[in-house]
Amino acid sequence: MTFLAWLAIAAVLLIIEIATPGLFFFACLGVGAFLAGLAAWLGAAMWLQWTVFFGSSLLLVVTVAPLARRFLKRHSHTPVGLDSLKGQRAYVLQAISPTTGQGQVRLGNGAIWLALSDVEVPQDQWVEVLEIRGTRLFVHPVQP
Repeated sequence: MTFLAWLAIAAVLLIIEIATPGLFFFACLGVGAFLAGLAAWLGAAMWLQWTVFFGSSLLLVVTVAPLARRFLKRHSHTPVGLDSLKGQRAYVLQAISPTTGQGQVRLGNGAIWLALSDVEVPQDQWVEVLEIRGTRLFVHPVQP
């Protein structure tokens, strides 16, 4: 095969990788095809080109793909928006009553929210945000 043929194969494999993010399998094959193309450009025999392709692709799949997947899993996304409120502490401004649905808390950033809880929470206590229910925070008292 010619250098341009291997380069075309490498380009197609890298496009497939872009369309299927997170696998890294096709990227490894694409790099292998590029290396085989370099071997063809240097005048290597056909059997050596295929050996370079399979050998380098196998080596990359075995070594690089697991490392890349582990790196992506380690960098999990940081919650944003309303999801970032879960787990925060809040100060009770108005007592929270599960029967009346009344209650108000202030978050650490100063934002004031209506609050719900499944237990009575008196004023001047600290609570933790468990979830967001509509326009209210569902909270639970924090032990001192």
